[in-house]
Amino acid sequence: MKKNFLTNILLLVFLNLLIKPLWVFIEIEIQNKVGTEHYGLYFALFNLTLIFNIILDAGIVNYNNKEIAGNPQLIEKYTNRLIPLRAVLGLIYLIAVFIAGWMLNYSSSALFLLASLGFNQLLLALLLFVRSNLQGLHFFKSDSLVSIADRVVMAFLILYLFYVAKTGVFKIEWFVYVQTAGYLFALLLASIFLITHSRIKFRFKFDLAFSIVFLKKCLPYALIGILMLLYYFADSVMLERMLPKGDEAAGIYAQSVRILLALSNFSYLFSLLLLPMFSKMIAKKENLTELIQLSGSLLILSSVFIAFSCAAYSHEIISALYGKANGLGMMQRILLSFKGEFYAVQNPSEIALSANVFSYVILIFIPISALYVYGTLLTAAGKMKWLNITAAIGVIINLIGNFLFIPVYGPLGSAIIGLLTQSIVCILQIGYAKKKFNLVFTWSNGYKYLLTLSVFAGGLLLLQQTSLGWPLQIFSAVSIGLIMAIVSKAIPLYGISKLFRSRIS
Repeated sequence: MKKNFLTNILLLVFLNLLIKPLWVFIEIEIQNKVGTEHYGLYFALFNLTLIFNIILDAGIVNYNNKEIAGNPQLIEKYTNRLIPLRAVLGLIYLIAVFIAGWMLNYSSSALFLLASLGFNQLLLALLLFVRSNLQGLHFFKSDSLVSIADRVVMAFLILYLFYVAKTGVFKIEWFVYVQTAGYLFALLLASIFLITHSRIKFRFKFDLAFSIVFLKKCLPYALIGILMLLYYFADSVMLERMLPKGDEAAGIYAQSVRILLALSNFSYLFSLLLLPMFSKMIAKKENLTELIQLSGSLLILSSVFIAFSCAAYSHEIISALYGKANGLGMMQRILLSFKGEFYAVQNPSEIALSANVFSYVILIFIPISALYVYGTLLTAAGKMKWLNITAAIGVIINLIGNFLFIPVYGPLGSAIIGLLTQSIVCILQIGYAKKKFNLVFTWSNGYKYLLTLSVFAGGLLLLQQTSLGWPLQIFSAVSIGLIMAIVSKAIPLYGISKLFRSRIS
């Protein structure tokens, strides 16, 4: 079964590598077509629906996954009682989102868009619940296919709409409706897989006593979810509401966050592999230092190389993705970048601000990657109290910081506060994990990291003096860093391979 687990994780990563980068480019092109202001409003409204998402989930997905994995015979009972519960939670969620939008003084058209996005979140929550049953029953291949089904449908529909509207106006509402279609298709596919695999018979029944008991058991999972949603997504809503041109500011901020989230998805997939390994080692009371150092060096050093390389070329990256350049499309701008050819953008002030914001936002990738190692360790150990405390600290810093910085610095202020928040939460979690699990950091490892980072920094500076296109310079800089990390054994490649084989095979 453990070999199957690794196989399915690799399948999940492969499928996501296949579709997620395409989806990122599609989202970028949508923003370019609808304009920064319209997309900024959509981005703020979308994040507002995410903040209230905990009402939809309330920790149900994670707890249900855990329960079904240990007791697969409960699937019919849980499904028939939890789907009606989720319907009730969905109604409460939609009302809460609408009231929040009304209190924030959004226009009637914005409220309609908000309601549509809320309905999409309702579909997504139901989809994730059905997927949690597939995961709990260990039907990982089916779950992997479902995980990209919505994006595949959305991608085809969006590309069709791009073709239809190539000479006209692309409306942001179309993007929302396409998401609805994608989620409906994925939900149908997931339901077919679940019925086929489990032979479940649907007899829906709302059981109040069961619902109350179940929700109480989900509370530890729900609280951490509430806090993380707040400090991850509140900034864009605050930007859009607090500034005179808030929709434009939120749109500029979205340009950078989109790239950060795309990169963070792969760190998250890595954490899915670490979680069962940590859980098994903690249960057997084995020493965790080696696995922490191996996984941490791989994930954290890689994030350092990628983040600083992207920050060094922030203006070039943002220009290629979002610049308006005499009718040149995004892919044409990227191809010119590979050739090292220059093109002038027609929105230089927007690009300059967005590039400045991006140079801070992309650095958040480093603490996020570290959190996917140490946060996963604390989750495996059941240290929910400390995770909740650090998340609460993150919320306080983020909300107060954004309240003070946004009026003065705009989206740049949100980027700075985001970096500060994630860094502090990261330091707190690493410090607690180090103390709790007696993790040892040796000076020899410190010298290896220092040597690796010095060579990487030197290589990056030298590459900037060459005539290579910036994409090739970034690729070369990251490659230099990784090669040096392997040569210096800061990333012990053989050790990682050996340990993963011993734990999974």
